[in-house]
Parts: sequence; structure tokens; C-alpha cells
Amino acid sequence: MEKIFMTCKGLRKKFKNIKAVDGIDYSFERSCFYVITGRSGAGKSTFLQLLGLLEDADEGEVVINNQNILKVSENEKAKYREKHFGFVFQSCFLNSSFTITENVMLPMLLNRDINEARKSAEKLLDDVGLSERKNFFPKQLSGGEQQRAAIVRALANNPDCILADEPTGNLDEENEKKIFEMFRNICKEQNKCIICVTHSERARDYADKILYYRNGGLS
Repeated sequence: MEKIFMTCKGLRKKFKNIKAVDGIDYSFERSCFYVITGRSGAGKSTFLQLLGLLEDADEGEVVINNQNILKVSENEKAKYREKHFGFVFQSCFLNSSFTITENVMLPMLLNRDINEARKSAEKLLDDVGLSERKNFFPKQLSGGEQQRAAIVRALANNPDCILADEPTGNLDEENEKKIFEMFRNICKEQNKCIICVTHSERARDYADKILYYRNGGLS
């Protein structure tokens, strides 16, 4: 398997006169935990959204398997998101009407029958120590447990890459450490690329590469 998962070429995005993403060229590798840090409002989240096809770029390319995924149809973009990316945000966005297992099952139901999806979801929850909570609803979990469940949901379809935007912003120090340790282990054990935008200083202790976002670019 090729070491490089994804490459950005001349990626640009502007809002009025603000250059949020200004000609970024960078390659992201598998089995690597990237932390992107920088001042608020610099464009970090916009960059992450461009990578995950949640926002359209003004110029440039995002290349996976020799294909610029920014130029495919909207239907193909949806397929790329489903196959290649899992998303984790500061807010967990777990469905309060469903159990944790059912939340994890949801992304799987497009391609698997319900019994297979349930079995896979329970296995994933067991892997992160949430098996005893599998029939709990989100409101019955602590903030750290909810975020771990959200990460498990992001892994549901076995994506190549996890894109995380301030995933520990609402957590205390102990749970923050658990999330970053979980990311590091996922990278090494599952050969995944994880790109995490965060203001947390603790993330540096777990990251393979720390990138600084300034003036619409990475350094």
C-alpha cells in the first residue's frame, strides 16, 4: 500500500477579501497523526472541510489514488466521503433518540444488513472500552464517553482518514488525554491518517507531526 494517502496541490479558498486557504501544497501519509494548530479564525477548519469535501475550493487539487477528487460529481464526492473519510467535531452530534450502538450502526446501513452492522458496531465499541455502555443513550454517558462513541462512529465504515476539528474542546484534561491517545493508537494499529485541528497544547505529546497554520498556509 502506498505510504502517501492524500496530496493537496495549490489549494485555495477565499471569503470576500480573506484568504482562508492560500495555495497549500502538502502530502498526508498513512499511519500518521497530524496536529494542525494556529490562531482562531486563521482558516484551519476551512482547510479541513476542503480536504473532506464538505466545502468547495476556489482553486487547486486534492488527489487520492491519482484522482483529483475536487473535480468529480456530487454523487462521486459523497462516495469518496463515505469510503475515505470519518469526521469528528467538537460537538458529538450523536442522535439522542438512538443508543450508542445504533448511532455507530447508522453509517454502516447503506452497505450492510442490520445484523452485520450491529455486530460490527458492538465490536468497535468493545475495542474502546464502551461495551458496557452499548445500550446507553448519549445523555447517559459522560462527555468523554460521548466523544469516544463519536470517534467509533467515524470509524464505522473503516475510512482511510479521520478529520477531527477541535475534538477535545469540551473535555477535561483526563478525557482529552484519552482521546489523543486513542487517535495515536488508531493511526499505528489501523494504518490510518488522522488530521486534527486543535488549540490543545497536550496534542503535541501524541502527534507524529505538528503543523502550524499561518496566513492561509502550513509550516
